[in-house]
Order: sequence, then structure tokens, then C-alpha cells
Amino acid sequence: MKRVKPEALAVPESPKMVWSIDFMADQLGIAVDFLRPAEREIRTLNRIIEWRGQPDAIRIDNGSVYISERLKG
Repeated sequence: MKRVKPEALAVPESPKMVWSIDFMADQLGIAVDFLRPAEREIRTLNRIIEWRGQPDAIRIDNGSVYISERLKG
């Protein structure tokens, strides 16, 4: 089966419009760690929201690391 090429992501017009979250091999991120339990992700997001304000949306990949019910609320 041929894989369908996804549409290009739209560029948000403001920093609070859409945030993206993904796991990657990078040492320059906001929160760097080997494992990030849901509770820690929530604390990190809450700290960033206090600092920057709440975004209109948060975009995440479909990875198994984001299956926690705690992150859906």
C-alpha cells in the first residue's frame, strides 16, 4: 500500500495559537529527560502556560508516549 503524503503544517500566526509537542533527541529543549511520565509532562506544560499563557491548541504526534488519560483532560 502506498503511503499518502501528509499535508504541510500551517504556520501559526501567533505564538499562542498552536504549540507542538514531540519527543526527540535534543539537548536544547525546554525539558530534557530520558523518560517523561504524564504527571511530569503536565507539570511542565502548566509551568509554560503560567509563563506564556494558554495556547488555543496543542498538536502532538500519535506516539504511544501520549496515551495517558491524564494528558487528555
